[in-house]
Amino acid sequence: MTSNIPDRLQQLYDLFSGRVGAHSDLGLLLDDIDNSTVRVILPYQDKHSGFPQERCLHSTSLLTAIDSTCGFAVMLSLDTPQAIATVNLRVDHICKPGTGQDVALEAVCYAHESGFAYVRTKAVSEDNTALFSNGIGVFKIGSPGPDLLSASISKL
Repeated sequence: MTSNIPDRLQQLYDLFSGRVGAHSDLGLLLDDIDNSTVRVILPYQDKHSGFPQERCLHSTSLLTAIDSTCGFAVMLSLDTPQAIATVNLRVDHICKPGTGQDVALEAVCYAHESGFAYVRTKAVSEDNTALFSNGIGVFKIGSPGPDLLSASISKL
């Protein structure tokens, strides 16, 4: 984990990732926050492999991790924590990660308009030499879903 992540943001990420089962089950690790870009590592785990004999991540595991990373980028872009919901997430899978390979996910929330947040995302090798997927997403801000952070965020 990168040491330049402020404690407050690491705590926010821990709350975000710990409150939803899929986030914690994937073992996502906050790697870096640079301006408004979030970088998260999805460590390879056999249980998330589509083909255990090939030891590569299943596309659904990758997509779930991408959605989580985008959601955290949206959370960081908000002035006050609010419930959010994925409205649309389009991901183009370019190639599968290699055998037993961890994946770095990057997301940036680049716009807010009329209660929606817009995100760009990509999944790459940890050393940034291979592009596995890229995508765009739309998230509803202030959705009627559970506000996962509001009770805990005041502690930060």
